[in-house]
Amino acid sequence: MKYGIRIESPRFGKHDFVVGTNPFGIGTTGCASGANSFRVVPNCFAVVMRAQKRSVVFILIFSGSRLLGFSMFFEQPTTIIVIGVINGMKKFIAVMFLMVLLLRFALAEGIPEEILPIFAIPEYDKSNGIVEVFVSQKECVRGIDYEITVVFKDEDHPDCFINVIYDIYRFFKYGRIEDIETFHIITDKNGKLLELRFFGTFSGKHHFKDTKDLHGDAIIPFNEVVFRDGRPVICVNTWNHMFGIDPSFELEEMLLIKDYEVSEGTRYDAEVEYSFLY
Repeated sequence: MKYGIRIESPRFGKHDFVVGTNPFGIGTTGCASGANSFRVVPNCFAVVMRAQKRSVVFILIFSGSRLLGFSMFFEQPTTIIVIGVINGMKKFIAVMFLMVLLLRFALAEGIPEEILPIFAIPEYDKSNGIVEVFVSQKECVRGIDYEITVVFKDEDHPDCFINVIYDIYRFFKYGRIEDIETFHIITDKNGKLLELRFFGTFSGKHHFKDTKDLHGDAIIPFNEVVFRDGRPVICVNTWNHMFGIDPSFELEEMLLIKDYEVSEGTRYDAEVEYSFLY
């Protein structure tokens, strides 16, 4: 997940958390909870952990070196969760770990399930399987454009001797061993799936071990796409992970990948995560 820890000054309602007259500023005079009971803690400050482009916020409440509690809210916060005074680094780390897990869960819940494809790959390429999928969204003329960026563990040229040279070439050109490929899912403003867009990542009618002219373009309406459990099936049809809606390999060789790590972010975020050139 892409998140940051920084000092902020968000808006508050009467049931929200308030910190002195300078919300979430370092060196404030006191912290207070407006939910049911009123609690003031002298000389404390809070750190906000906010997910990018989402309204999920965690608050860490400190007094000196002590973590007093935390809260979590969405667009219209109504409650504060105070977990009491926590002493000791182990407990602090445990709480931080829990909060990161909750943050990741909240973000994943915010992505519509039908936007997360099921990927079909051939069994013999599973060693280069999916490491992570980044999802971002923006408005477009037809509704919403979801950018789906898939990170594969590696890509192996069919010729094992060429593959050694190819790995070295990719490492210095792209700054990574992982293969990163992107496509787009377009929905209307109500979330109805409209079309798939592949720009330089469409496999066409290529077979898995083809090596020439692999990077195709295509716009495919969703009425031509196969669905499983309400999710579109995207086939990984070539060794360099070009996509299609029909498999280029035999069905008995098909491996369906339904569960994978999902992060909120763009293609650029994926490159920052995996390439030393960014």
